Amino acid sequence: MLPLKPGKGEDSCSTERFSSPKSLRREMGLGHAELFRLLPRAIGDRTWRVHHDLITITAQGQQVYIKLFPEGRRDLGALKLPVTVLEFSFRGFTPEEVDAFMGRFDLAFRRGGG
Repeated sequence: MLPLKPGKGEDSCSTERFSSPKSLRREMGLGHAELFRLLPRAIGDRTWRVHHDLITITAQGQQVYIKLFPEGRRDLGALKLPVTVLEFSFRGFTPEEVDAFMGRFDLAFRRGGG
C-alpha cells in the first residue's frame, strides 16, 4: 500500500448533474501514468492512496473510491490512443457535493482543442 499523499488543486464549477449516484463510470482518454500525474490537481487538498486497482480519496469524513480498470487502447487507423475506465463510488456526499467533485475532476482532465 502506498502512503497517503496530499493534493493541491484549483477551484472549479460543476458542468454536469448526477442524481445521487452510488457509482458512476468514466472512460478517460489517457493512460494510468497521466491519470496519476493529474490526479492531485483534480482532488485538491484531499488525501489519497492507491492499493492495487483502487484509489481511495478522503477528506472530512467523506470518501471517494475510484476503481481503476486495466489500461486499454483505442485504435483510430494508424493512431493508437490510451483509454482507462474509472468507476467512482461516493460515501458521505450529498448530490451537490458529487456534482462539485466531478466538475472539478472533469476540469482537471480537460484538454484544449479546436
